[in-house]
Amino acid sequence: MKHFKIYLLFFAICIACTKDENPVPRVSVNIWKYDIASDPELTNLLAPFNGVVVTGGYKLNGIIIYRLKNEGAFDDFVAYDRTCPYESSTCVMVLGKGGLYNCTCKCCGSVFNLYGGYMENGKTKYPLRKYSCDYIEGSLHIY
Repeated sequence: MKHFKIYLLFFAICIACTKDENPVPRVSVNIWKYDIASDPELTNLLAPFNGVVVTGGYKLNGIIIYRLKNEGAFDDFVAYDRTCPYESSTCVMVLGKGGLYNCTCKCCGSVFNLYGGYMENGKTKYPLRKYSCDYIEGSLHIY
């Protein structure tokens, strides 16, 4: 019985040590961008495969809004936290560096594909933190 307790303790420690979470925590956002067609800050979002950065997200580093398509559907857009998951304490992603669909970390060089939501190149093993995003009658809701 004594050995069983030791094995159980060892197993519990191993499980606790392998807990692997994205270093960019989930933060609550509730951003509305009304009538994006008339907002000069959002001009790039009028055509697909373009993005903008708005205030918000983890440490207020910003949120990247990227337009995937131009169908007028609720899922025309995606939104990602601009904080690099490899260097979350100091670095942010730069939009459009390295390609039309990409954002790049200026510190570690990680490149993320915004269209597909995956890392193309880099050191991190985590994806960008993604927010829910709905396009409703010309307005954008990020939450």
